[in-house]
Order: sequence, then C-alpha cells, then structure tokens
Amino acid sequence: WVAYGTTSGVLRRVPSRHAEALHALCDPGQALAPAWDGPLRAPETREWLLELFGEVYRRRVVEQPLTSPVSVQLVLAEACNLRCTYCYGAYYERRPRRALMPPEVARRAVDFAVALGAKDIGLFGGEPLLNLPAIRAVLDHARAAGHDLAYGMTTNATLVTDDIAAMLAAHGVRVSVSIDGPPEVHDLTRPHPDGRGSFDDVLAGIRRLERHRCLDMLEMTYSRRHPPELKPILAYLAGFTGRLSCTCVEGRQSARFADDIVSGDRLRRYYAEMLDFFFETRARGEDIAIGGINELIEAVTAPTRIRRAYLCSGIMNRIAIGPDGTVYPCPETMQPAYAMGNVMEAPSPAAFEARRREVLDRLRKGNLARKWFANLTDVCAARLAPRRHGGWDLEDETAIGLALEDVLYRIAATGPGLTAA
Repeated sequence: WVAYGTTSGVLRRVPSRHAEALHALCDPGQALAPAWDGPLRAPETREWLLELFGEVYRRRVVEQPLTSPVSVQLVLAEACNLRCTYCYGAYYERRPRRALMPPEVARRAVDFAVALGAKDIGLFGGEPLLNLPAIRAVLDHARAAGHDLAYGMTTNATLVTDDIAAMLAAHGVRVSVSIDGPPEVHDLTRPHPDGRGSFDDVLAGIRRLERHRCLDMLEMTYSRRHPPELKPILAYLAGFTGRLSCTCVEGRQSARFADDIVSGDRLRRYYAEMLDFFFETRARGEDIAIGGINELIEAVTAPTRIRRAYLCSGIMNRIAIGPDGTVYPCPETMQPAYAMGNVMEAPSPAAFEARRREVLDRLRKGNLARKWFANLTDVCAARLAPRRHGGWDLEDETAIGLALEDVLYRIAATGPGLTAA
C-alpha cells in the first residue's frame, strides 16, 4: 500500500493494518486520487504513482521565491592545469580563456558580496590554485575587514601543498576535490596536458587536505568512459568521505564529446546504481550524502511541493563573479547575454537586483515546466538549446523522464522514515 499525506504532501509505503485504519478515517469524496491496493512492485502501481505525483504538483504547490544571493562564486581562474575529456569550458561551447582574477578585483568582489548580504564565498575555476594571489587577497581582506564569511573551494588538488592546505585550514575553507574514481578510471578522464594520468597527484593533495582537516567533499563526473558499474566507484570514493557529489555528462550531442555523453539506458542505470548505493549504505547505518540524490529524495518527500520556476535552483540564491569582475547567474552562464553588472563599477544593491531579475527571467523553465518531473531536478541552461519563439529543448528527454520515474518509484517504495539528512 502507498499512502499520500494531504497535509504533509509525503508519499509513504504503509503496512496493511495502517492502510485499513486510514481507509476508515478517510472521506472518499475528498480523495485526491483513487487508492491502489495492488502489489507495490506491480507495473500498475508504478503507473498510478506517476499519475498521482503529477496530480499532486498540479494541485498543491508553492512557488520558490527569488531571494538575495547568499552565496557568491568567484571564478578566480579560467585556466586549468588538467585536460579533462569532458571539460565544461569546451563542453558548453565557450571560447577557451585563461584569465586570472587580479587581487584588487577579488577584494572588490568580497565587498560587493557582503553588501548584498552574502554569507558564503566559493573559490572556483578553472583551477583556483593557479591564482594564489587572488585566494590570499580574498581571505586576508575579508579577515581584515571583519567580514564573517564561510568559504568553499573546488579544486583538482594536484597543486595542493602542505603550506596551501594549512592556509586553507586556517581560514576554515571547506575543500571539494574533483576525482572520478580509482586510478584506472580517473586517469582516463582527467589527464595532464601531456597525457599523463593525474590520479597520483590528486591523491597526494587529498592526503594533505585530510591531514589539515579541510577536506569536505569529493566530486565525481560520470561519463561514458567510466565502467557501467557505478557502485564500486562510489564505494571507493566513500572510503575517503561520506560526502559525495555526482554529475553525469549530459546535454548537447556534439561529436567532440561523443565518448563522454551519457544517455538512454546508460543514463537510467546511472541513477539506479546511485540509488542502490545510497539506500544500501544507509541500511548499514553508515552516513552518506550524495549531491543530487539527496535533493531528489527531498523533492519527493518534502512536506510542501515547491514549484521551481527557474531552470536551476542554484541561481535563486547564488551569483558568480568572473575574473574581470563581471557578475553572472553562475559560472556556466558566463556569456555577455547573462552579464548583470561589474563589481569594479560598484553598482548599488537595488540597481543590481533589478538587472538580476531581468536576466533570470530568461532562465525560467517555460515549456519545460509542463514536464511531470520539472520540479524533481535542475536543468543547466548551458546544456539546453533555446527555442526560436521562447522556451527550451531538453536533450534526451525520454531517458531523463524514465530515469526520474525510476527515482520516484524507488523512493516512494523504500518505506517510512526515509529522509535525505
């Protein structure tokens, strides 16, 4: 049996005795959808669940509000010392650039972020450690000015020394490291420019971060070059930390990235194995958090259904600042059409917010909002092609829909007590 809480908005599997009690309490005239008492794994149950979930979103939703940015990502370097096969710099068809943010721009960016009320600064790239002067400018300026900020950094860790790890730890920087699995996997997708694998250098950097207690998360990008079996790779990464982030290479079907883009049955298997690993790990009583999966679970089980009007929920409370000080919704939209001002021109918070809303209006889901799974997942604008008369085209829509249907079914069938925490 599956029960839907009309107040909480939560779907739960319930024992027969609970279902009988619920039936006795329910007024059939107020039912949102007919009850289903078939076996939970029957195909008909899956169809009913999908229909019910779509109906829930049509009838009972709350609009996600657009808030002032609480997080600012500083793109300190567009350059990188690795040549990842799926590099988003080329994947999103942007002109290759190697700009570094000057220290003065970094300091002005911090002041701009604080003026907006931001509480979190992300040090981003490219590879941010190629620009140590800007990193030091950010951390030293914020401390001298008395700004109470939290920091995060995403790095490939190949350039991490003990001195760098100590500096990051001294400022409380939470470090996420990009690593795609054990050496035989990682070296296929994240080589040095001369073709050498980078795994040994990454591992050395991770160990230094561990010694200084500032390793926060590992971030894996899954591509077709990976073995189909995802769970062993996740288990390997979880041996370092229980906080993982997994991204799948999807999107534009460019011949240049044909060896990396995941689609069709492979995409469904990717989601299925992530769910298997998550639930199996939690069943053993071990802590695990997987970026993407946790958010999906929350979307299914949250007490309130949220209508996410924008393609990505991240842009609702986050901005990015490029090396020259130009402000964008995120690092993946660093194009003139999405520019929202420049920190070197010191725009007033009110003027910036007006321009921000104007730009973000171009990133609404539009026609994609009609998909039943629109509120289950974010869609990166850089992976979409805008329609001539408005809206967006979603690559591999069938595979994505089926994969998320699997996710919905699995989460609802897991039973009471499931949370994403």
